[in-house]
Amino acid sequence: MSLIAIITIINIPWHKLGFRIKKIGTIELEQVVKTQSKDNTQGLADLQKQIDELIKTNKPEEQHSENKLDKAIIDFLSMHSTTSFSPLRIKVRGKNEGFKEFDSWEVTTEQMRVSLRRLLSENKVITRISKNGNTIYKIK
Repeated sequence: MSLIAIITIINIPWHKLGFRIKKIGTIELEQVVKTQSKDNTQGLADLQKQIDELIKTNKPEEQHSENKLDKAIIDFLSMHSTTSFSPLRIKVRGKNEGFKEFDSWEVTTEQMRVSLRRLLSENKVITRISKNGNTIYKIK
């Protein structure tokens, strides 16, 4: 009988009922997930820094376009210094606010992510985890 009760409790869709299970024993699951996500973001930023150093030595002409995008992102985040943004939201909102660097079809969301990781490795932006579990960026 107790086995049936345990299985029933586990299978109830608690999140649909408005409940979020945050603790099981002494482990706070939500905090663990946020910490792991932040560690992954920092690891990606470190890798991006190494990639940029390799590109800089092999293709110095690509550096100019990357610097323009980095500067545009810094300008955008500086204008909205109290708000954190995802790369897609930076691109869409920046395009609507007249940032011509974001208006180009050539600038993809992935390029925005790469640029943001570069800025993170240079300690110009900080990251947070949104309620949905996405990495969002804010000017430092």
